[in-house]
Amino acid sequence: MLVRMSIFRWLYELIFLYVIDKKIPIIWVESPRLTSSYYKEYLGFRILTWKNNQKGMDILLKKQNNLIWIKQLDKSLVTKQIQKITIFLSNIESEYSNLSQRVRLVKPIDKLNNKNTFFTVRDCNGIDIVCVRPRI
Repeated sequence: MLVRMSIFRWLYELIFLYVIDKKIPIIWVESPRLTSSYYKEYLGFRILTWKNNQKGMDILLKKQNNLIWIKQLDKSLVTKQIQKITIFLSNIESEYSNLSQRVRLVKPIDKLNNKNTFFTVRDCNGIDIVCVRPRI
């Protein structure tokens, strides 16, 4: 029996199997569509996949080797929780100069500490994103 599968479904399952072993940071927001558009436009992420379900929309984003799930916040479970994620950027200095002109910086880059260079930006939902140079 020949089973046909759409390319989109095949790609979605491939991504799911790839990421099932990885711990992907999840951010909970009221509007995943607006948040993903911000991450795409200002932070340079690209949308890998999205799906609508009964709880809202889930969007998977990628930048370099970083994956982020953006998920619809369940309004019945609204709590005040500070969300923070870490992404690893190999070209941190150029990313810093690009992002510092486009987004709100919380902590500027520390150029004196070459081993652990990092900076922090805040996204449109108030979520802190710590950008770190990966360890070699």
